[in-house]
Amino acid sequence: MTCPWKSVVLRGIVVCLGMLCCGPTVGWGQDPGEKLVEDARKTLRDAENARNRADLRKRQELEVQVFDLELELQQDQLNLESKRKKRDELNQIRQKLVIPKPQGELQPPVFGGDVGPGAPAGAAGMEPVAAGPALENAFVDRKVHVLLYGNINDPKNAQGQNIGEGVVANLRFLQGLFQHQLGSRAAIVSRTQFNSLTIQRDIANLSVAAPDAVVVYISTHGAFLSNGDQILSQSGTADGDIRRSVVMDGLRKKTSATSQLRVLISDSCAVYAGSPPVWPRIEAEPYPTQVLFRLLLTTTGEISVNAAIPGKSAYYYPTRNDDGGGFFTRAFVYTSVYGQIPATFTGKEADWLPFLREVSARARLSPGQPPACSFDRTGRPSAL
Repeated sequence: MTCPWKSVVLRGIVVCLGMLCCGPTVGWGQDPGEKLVEDARKTLRDAENARNRADLRKRQELEVQVFDLELELQQDQLNLESKRKKRDELNQIRQKLVIPKPQGELQPPVFGGDVGPGAPAGAAGMEPVAAGPALENAFVDRKVHVLLYGNINDPKNAQGQNIGEGVVANLRFLQGLFQHQLGSRAAIVSRTQFNSLTIQRDIANLSVAAPDAVVVYISTHGAFLSNGDQILSQSGTADGDIRRSVVMDGLRKKTSATSQLRVLISDSCAVYAGSPPVWPRIEAEPYPTQVLFRLLLTTTGEISVNAAIPGKSAYYYPTRNDDGGGFFTRAFVYTSVYGQIPATFTGKEADWLPFLREVSARARLSPGQPPACSFDRTGRPSAL
């Protein structure tokens, strides 16, 4: 038999052990609601810490980028200062090489400077050239209206090429040319967004006085149509929106060939639609004269010239720097400023022929550039 008191003690021990084992579930543990709150707080803390780490990484990345840009800026400033110093040295050398002209002969203005598309005519440092003894047959009151159009947004072709950068150089060259040759006599408009209606409207809105001259220059793609007309296209395709005949009609309505001067110059291909343009390079060394000044101020009539004859491409070098631009435009600028002035002038459009032939010959110094093309009053083209 088992002793009664041992049984009672054993049962008490079992009960105590049960209470100890079950205590946390009976009332000694954490409230379930508090545990949920603590879990939520931990989730928020983790998310905030993650955001802070991401922001820190982003800030570090941006600081590195800013530091790199500051280094590039410092290097660019050093390069710019070096180029300015070199420019000043070259200017000093150039000034020493200038040969004074004989006393009494008209001095041309200096050509050059940082003149970009859209700069106003008559800017500081560009004084007009006064009529002198060598210009006794000039139109003293003549104003030259210059309309410059350049397709600088030409998209790249399949070979990754376009003429846009070269057109920027063309506009800069011609802007500086007309301003320095004509000074306050020139009224210049330069556009890089244009179409046929734009050009027609600009010509129609000109205030052209009795002795004035109008010059239109277009730098873009071009092609000949089956009817002989030339299109000057922003897109380089046969469905372009600018026709040479339309531009010339607008000039003829605005000016008289007997008392005024109208000039249309285009640096464009004359290929048959679909042929791609190409862009070589031309360079030359200048010496000063002022042949374009004489032609613009002493002649009347009609001039219509393109950079290439029908079926040929006009060459460009695709950079906006001084070594860029169209072959024809570069040759035109060079000959305008540094070409030989004829001994006599008739005052008629025939005076332009030797000048334009010299431009065409100079443009062809590099292999492949075709002769320039002139157009008579019926629109028929012929090589210069």
